[in-house]
Amino acid sequence: MSLLDLILLAVVQGLTEFLPVSSSGHLVIANSLFFNESGASAGELADVSISLHVGTLLAIVVCYSRQLRGLVTRQRRMLGLVLVGSLPAAILGVPVKLAGWDESLQNRPLVSLMLVVTGVVLLGATRFRNSERVSLTWWSAWWIGCAQAAAIVPGLSRSGLTIVTGLARRVDPETAATFSFLLAVPAIAGAGLLQVAERIGARESGSTIPGSHMLLAAGVSFVVGWVALQLLLKTLRRGQLQWFAAWCIPLGLLLLWLATGTVE
Repeated sequence: MSLLDLILLAVVQGLTEFLPVSSSGHLVIANSLFFNESGASAGELADVSISLHVGTLLAIVVCYSRQLRGLVTRQRRMLGLVLVGSLPAAILGVPVKLAGWDESLQNRPLVSLMLVVTGVVLLGATRFRNSERVSLTWWSAWWIGCAQAAAIVPGLSRSGLTIVTGLARRVDPETAATFSFLLAVPAIAGAGLLQVAERIGARESGSTIPGSHMLLAAGVSFVVGWVALQLLLKTLRRGQLQWFAAWCIPLGLLLLWLATGTVE
């Protein structure tokens, strides 16, 4: 995999990790369309995925550093809500990853269909624009966590599903977004640790991708991810989350048509 390939994947990861368009879905599509012929092994693609997720994880940590410090020092209730919201992803995600079922979910027809589903969910956000707002409750945290767990399927946007679920529970947009990305920290970190353990357990030979290239890719995903996160927050404040459906639905339908059209 060339340095240009890495940078392109880093840009895709950085943009789609936070914008509600599904980073996992876009990476599956990008790998299948552009990188199958690159000669990269499955192990190298896994290493690249870990590196790119480190970059976007750092973007969340930088953007929400004050809130993350507060979880440890004074916002004990919010810490409890984050723990409750993280349970569904742990209950579902860990067995799926350990059993290797996640690989069976990474096929273009399924990803394409789930992109359409994501777009429909985003369109539904308009229904909750003028709802009376309430505080984030324990049940709301649980249901937002269930939405995050569902996003284990590539094509379903983690940020989109969790934020819209928060809005449906009448949580104000700013709190819904903050809680969504606080939940992302243990989710992304946990998935990364599982991937590292999988790589160690596989006892595969070391990656041929230079460490400097991996570091650069992580840096690109961090910068692009931080910009994308700011864009999402601005869009959410304006009540325009449904605009991203204009990308997800046409793209999903196009890819679904292309995928099914190539099936013999």
